[in-house]
Amino acid sequence: MDFKDARRNLQIAHFLKALRQEQNLTMEELSRLSQVPLVHLASIEEGKFSRFDDFYLKLYLKKYTATLDVDLEQLYTYATQQPLPEVVEAPAEQKRNMTRMQADISSVPKSVAETKPKRSTATIKAANIAQLEAKLKIKRFLVSLVLLALVGVVIFFVITLIRDLPNRETEPPPQAITNPHPITVPTTAPAETEPVTEPVVTEPQVMPEDTTSTSFYDHSGGVQTIMVQTTHDELILRFEHTGQNWFDHANLNGVVHSINATYNDTFELDFELESGENRLFIRMGALHAVSSIYINDVEVEFISSGINGPQSFVFYIEVE
Repeated sequence: MDFKDARRNLQIAHFLKALRQEQNLTMEELSRLSQVPLVHLASIEEGKFSRFDDFYLKLYLKKYTATLDVDLEQLYTYATQQPLPEVVEAPAEQKRNMTRMQADISSVPKSVAETKPKRSTATIKAANIAQLEAKLKIKRFLVSLVLLALVGVVIFFVITLIRDLPNRETEPPPQAITNPHPITVPTTAPAETEPVTEPVVTEPQVMPEDTTSTSFYDHSGGVQTIMVQTTHDELILRFEHTGQNWFDHANLNGVVHSINATYNDTFELDFELESGENRLFIRMGALHAVSSIYINDVEVEFISSGINGPQSFVFYIEVE
């Protein structure tokens, strides 16, 4: 999928916005369901794809379309088969074309884009209505059960009160009872005892531990992509070798760190991270000589079998 044509991007953006409005979703609801920031959704619906790099653009578009129950590759295939508009369609014209557009997207053959079957909007609404009716029936049953229980309790107390009325009318008035034994008052007051104060035990506060997690994302064109999530504001990257290896340079968020050195056992780099998203690029000379890779002492999954010679790594790091 290529998103370099500005007019094509604007056409795709209008399709996405029309699909969202057809499902009666606001931008805020879509942001909450898709976990994509609201400002990024606004840029996507305005067709401003150039604000993102290729990786994050595809990631946000997949989350957007998955929330709307539409496949991104099918939508892209449909858009590329349509003529580029000379002018932007008015909202009323977009609404009239919604039914035809959804039918066309659904009719793209699997030979063009392999997708899993999607439920239509009508099927989803019917399922939601059935679930709502079932919940309402259960709620009515529970309310009826509670009301019957309350009525039974009231009837029980009324019957008990009616049975006790004759006995209460014939009961004799209460008589005063005197103690036949004299009460002696001690002449000396008992010794006062000091109150015992128990020591206050405070439980130690448990501080949250810093955590780091990694996951392998992609391998193509001599570049392996690793996703990293961490609560650290520092990243320690360590390569362990079984043979000789060299490293050229490291690029963190556009800043190049020159290395140009050869190592035989262990190579380690220490970086300070910015809050939010960080991107680290590393180039090495011999991947087959690398036995293990660690980030903040957490081992990283990577592909080494069958690869000889230079290799590059891209680490997308999210600081929480």
